[in-house]
This record gives sequence, C-alpha cells and structure tokens, in this order.
Amino acid sequence: MKTLNLIVFGLFFLVLSISCSKDKDDEQTEPDNTALIVNGKPYALHKAYITYVDEGHLMEGYQYDLDMVSSGVDMDNETGIGEGVLISIITSTKDLIAGTYTFESDPAREIGTFSAFVVIRFHLATWERQHFFVISSGTLVVTKNSENNYTVTLSAKANDIDDNDEIITSNNDITVNFTGTFTRQV
Repeated sequence: MKTLNLIVFGLFFLVLSISCSKDKDDEQTEPDNTALIVNGKPYALHKAYITYVDEGHLMEGYQYDLDMVSSGVDMDNETGIGEGVLISIITSTKDLIAGTYTFESDPAREIGTFSAFVVIRFHLATWERQHFFVISSGTLVVTKNSENNYTVTLSAKANDIDDNDEIITSNNDITVNFTGTFTRQV
C-alpha cells in the first residue's frame, strides 16, 4: 500500500508540475541570428545585399547600399514580409571602404557619411509596414572580413514615421550588429 501511495503521489506531482509549467509558445526567446534590436526588442536578420548605386547625383564619392533582411523577405523577387535595415553610405573610392561613417540626413551626400532606415513587419510588395524608423543620429562601423563578408555595426536613434511622414515616436534606440556575406546586386 505504501508503494501504491508513493506512485500515486509521484504521478500527481508530475501532472501538477507539467500543467503549471510555462508554455514554450508563451516564452519570448531571442532569435538565433539577432542582429537588430529596436527599443530592446530583438529581431533576426538572415540575408544581406550590397549594391553600388550610380545615380550621378554626387559631386564626388560613390554610393553603396547595404541591405540586411529577415528570412521572410525575398529581395530577388521583391516579395515577403519581415524586418530590414537599409543603409546608404558614401565612400571616396568605387570600392566599399571599411571604416567609421557619420550620420547625415537622408540622403547622405558627403564622403564618409551614411543615412538609413529600419522597417518592422514590412510587406515588400505593397510597402505596408508596422514601423518605419528613420535614423536621426548615430554611428556606423563597417569592417571587411573577407571578399564579400562584412561586419556592420550601427548604434543610432531614430524617429518612427507614419504614412503621412509624421513622427509617431522619437529617440527610438536602434542597434545593428550583423556579420555575414553580402550578395552583390546590380
């Protein structure tokens, strides 16, 4: 009888501990590829693209766009929904130069400057989004690790802008720390 009571007590305790444990779906876990943090909330970025932009609008210097997006975004087919960081930088040569870039209001025009924005829950086909953060100050560091592999580190403040270009919130904290291969786009 003592053994039966121990088994019943053990089963009761097991059922109680399982039913009281937190569901895994309720937990907010940090993504494996966290590279973007907005106001303390992490987002994963999985793919990166680099584009040389020859728009002829620069008096001197060369413009490169560095785009980092989540796995739900397909830049090749311009479809999908997800997060993205889009940075334009101006370099002194036709090669992307590793270094520190200072913020300049959009769009960047001076050598050694950048402008950027961050989108959350962005629908690439329709341009609808939950948040559209325009960087308002900050520092960008680009490190070249190998041929097309870079580390991009951004520490910035941004304004969340609505569809009418009105500021919803200001001084939002934006942090990017992405390392990976950047696919060249033309």
